[in-house]
Amino acid sequence: MSDAEIAYLPARRLSERIRTKQLGSLEATDLFIRRIEARDEGVNAVVVRDFDRARDDARERDRRLARGDRVGPLHGVPMTIKEQYHRAGLPTTFGYAELAVWASDDVAPVDDEIADRARLVARALRDAGATVSEVARPDIDPQHSHETYQNLSYSVVFASVPPEEYERNRRDAERYAPTDRSGPAVISRSMVLSHADWLREDARRGRLRLRWAEFFRDSDILICPQMAVPAFEHDHSTPIEERTVPVNGAPQEYWKQAFWSGLVTAPCLPSTVFPTGLSRQGLPIGLQAVGDAYRDYQTIDFTRLLAREVGGFRRPPID
Repeated sequence: MSDAEIAYLPARRLSERIRTKQLGSLEATDLFIRRIEARDEGVNAVVVRDFDRARDDARERDRRLARGDRVGPLHGVPMTIKEQYHRAGLPTTFGYAELAVWASDDVAPVDDEIADRARLVARALRDAGATVSEVARPDIDPQHSHETYQNLSYSVVFASVPPEEYERNRRDAERYAPTDRSGPAVISRSMVLSHADWLREDARRGRLRLRWAEFFRDSDILICPQMAVPAFEHDHSTPIEERTVPVNGAPQEYWKQAFWSGLVTAPCLPSTVFPTGLSRQGLPIGLQAVGDAYRDYQTIDFTRLLAREVGGFRRPPID
């Protein structure tokens, strides 16, 4: 029988030839190694080669047969396994996380110090051997996503207000044009959202969830801000709808601080906020690790491991 005929034998028949000693395990192993060396250069199907140990294992399989040991149905049959399986002395890509980092967004920019901290975490993860993308994004419109979050969230918060307050909210919403997509306009309309409109928003959430599920086919974890700035002083001197927060020296709508939490809350994704150290003013900066739906255990364990690379919680310098 020629080498080519042996190479294309079904595993059952090859095993039978080895058990009946028509062909040695070492002989079969050498045959397949020769074919890999001759044909795989342009294919790269066998990316990690361990030929010396393969031959040692084959010799041991032949010795067991010679001793008359009891053997299994595929005893001595050469085979390849995915390099993702752990094997002593060989590299493996199993467990190498594919991570995405979303440091800021034009819809809701974050303070440069927050964005820089996200990029610092990205570098630490690369140094630890992870594959990190700072451009991978879900196929969503961030502005539409934020509006979906606002509509679903505030409609629930204000669903049980007294009739007179509901009437005030309705009149306030009518002040805005239907095409006005500013933060105050969206929030005002969400306070008096009809059930039909809520159902439409819930359908949009369903589409968001599908887009995020597609994103997490390629990325294990998304790291992004949780707030646009570190802790800030609360200002109660103006109505809440008129308040702003300074971001890189420019005022940002107060309610836009909910953009990053809403980004992952609207599609029902798990998120674990983790510490990354202090700001220049000595205030804690936290980022969030976001995972696919129902993978909260994954985000929690990821942040536990990440603490070894970037430092975990540090006790503040107060008693």
